[in-house]
Amino acid sequence: MRDLNITVKDKIANFTTRDGIIVCGNSDYRIKFTFDAEWNGKTKKARFIWNEQYEDVDIDENNYASVPVLSNTKKIIVGVYADNISTTAVTIPCVLSVLCEGGVNG
Repeated sequence: MRDLNITVKDKIANFTTRDGIIVCGNSDYRIKFTFDAEWNGKTKKARFIWNEQYEDVDIDENNYASVPVLSNTKKIIVGVYADNISTTAVTIPCVLSVLCEGGVNG
């Protein structure tokens, strides 16, 4: 499993690209979220947006969410929401795999 990290403080989500990128077509990525106290006790969901679609994924009790299998995109946008609060969005770069349309990076 490949972990990427997003930190949330004062409703601002932060991702550092040095943590990695996502290779499309793979199912072994997850996000490890670190939240400030404002999020304690809340049932959280991560929203993943790419190619004009989105998928909401439950964040587990250890603050992990699995990244949906992506195809044919060079970026994914991620944010979190719970009850009546939400975060800003972060962009995580993606690269095309050999299984994607066109089959090349770029």
